[in-house]
Amino acid sequence: MRVAGGLSARGEEATPNHESPLASNSKKAKAVFTISSNGEGKKFWHRIGVAFVNKDESLTVKLDALPVNAELHIRDFPEREDAEAREG
Repeated sequence: MRVAGGLSARGEEATPNHESPLASNSKKAKAVFTISSNGEGKKFWHRIGVAFVNKDESLTVKLDALPVNAELHIRDFPEREDAEAREG
């Protein structure tokens, strides 16, 4: 992923031959989740929004809720949901 100044997230200079993992998915919408757990250690994934990869490989994230644990997990939609997101 590129960040300000043309450097990758690891501090490496971005080159045209180096393809980011996000670049191959640049037209796909992504699901945004937060994970909570109960007192017994069981984890629950809550879908709280959607993210889109921009041309410069940054992400635009639109949230329907704010996570109280301040953690977001951004994943590719399963194929079925990805098609629905593009249509609607």
